[in-house]
Amino acid sequence: MDAYIVAVAGHFQRFCRSLHDEAVAAAANQVTPASIGKLLGDRLSDGRQLDRGNARPAALQADFRRFDIRLWDDLIQLDGRNRQRHQQLDQLNAWRNAVAHQGFPLSSSTAMAVAGSARTLRWARVCRGNCAALAQQIDSIVSLHLTSLIGRRPW
Repeated sequence: MDAYIVAVAGHFQRFCRSLHDEAVAAAANQVTPASIGKLLGDRLSDGRQLDRGNARPAALQADFRRFDIRLWDDLIQLDGRNRQRHQQLDQLNAWRNAVAHQGFPLSSSTAMAVAGSARTLRWARVCRGNCAALAQQIDSIVSLHLTSLIGRRPW
């Protein structure tokens, strides 16, 4: 079950980082000359939180904000269940960090972060479903936003 929690969190982070990479490429490839496009791509990726930490809601917000996307506002507007998914994503990452860094017993701040969740296979499967829903919706939001910026579907 612990490995499953780490795997779900890692898979979601990898998806989000790859989606951000694709968005950077789609935007940068529209700029000429190509050397300026490369500079734009570098700036959109420089210091990206997804490269050095978990796919926490705040990290996703910060990284996709570079494209002028208000990710969580858009996600909640798209599906009200994303308020709860936001909280559960924070909990998933807190459990992931506790497991990966052997943070047991839980610190008081981690215990507060995971309150209302359970380190069980059932809960991890709920998180997997939430991450799948978020992945689909984030992809849609980013694609629509880039379409409006570059004038064609990016992928």
